Amino acid sequence: MPKPICRWTVGGSDISKEGLECLELATYKARRLFPECDLFIVYNNLPDKPLAFIKQIGLPLINANESECILEPSPDRTEWLIWPPRVRKDVHEITMDNDIVLLRRHPVIDMFFKGGNLFFATESFNERHYGNYADVVPEGGMNINSGMYGMPPGFDFEKWIINFYIKYGRREYSHPNPQGVVAAMLKTQKNLRIISNKHIILSPIMRYVIDSWDKVLERDKTYGLHFTGLNKGLTVDNWVNFKCASNDEDMLKLRDKWKAF
Repeated sequence: MPKPICRWTVGGSDISKEGLECLELATYKARRLFPECDLFIVYNNLPDKPLAFIKQIGLPLINANESECILEPSPDRTEWLIWPPRVRKDVHEITMDNDIVLLRRHPVIDMFFKGGNLFFATESFNERHYGNYADVVPEGGMNINSGMYGMPPGFDFEKWIINFYIKYGRREYSHPNPQGVVAAMLKTQKNLRIISNKHIILSPIMRYVIDSWDKVLERDKTYGLHFTGLNKGLTVDNWVNFKCASNDEDMLKLRDKWKAF
């Protein structure tokens, strides 16, 4: 029987070293957190050195531009962030950005794996950041951050995207467009759970809720850290604080290795 999937998306010709480190820590932890899953890294437009880095992580790689999809991501857009829409349609599938580190399994994730038609996502930082698709994302409820979301078996996300583009068009480039597409999809689902940003903490609010990085793992409510902007070097301070001050055992094992790369 095919296993559920956890996949990470990484890409960009200017991705930071810290963004790659975050990906390796995330996948390192996931091997223990999701023993029932197959793990994949989906990549796009990586120079030789970052590509060599993700290869040494040791997980199967998928080139976003070589996926077998009817619809291809436009090269001048950020659509590759959600490509391929599904790796396996017949299983539960979680997709994550490379700048999210899960520290423990959230109860919503356990509900997701047990349920037949449950979708889930994470909460954004108090804003509707949906690019040129903001007008088609339903109002109300928590705002969605597409850094991590889950889709149940049988859901054809590619078909949904094709129909979405037929109805609303493939709109002018805006970096958060893919988040708008994902949010529009999720907000139309009857069975959706959203994990609070108090549980998956985003960079803009880390300084308000994390008073001591060496004690971050002791916070009962902290299930994960989302270092938004890390790939562009925008939130390096938060990452360095976590990397240097936390007592995370997995981080301690990887830190010396990263110095040599």
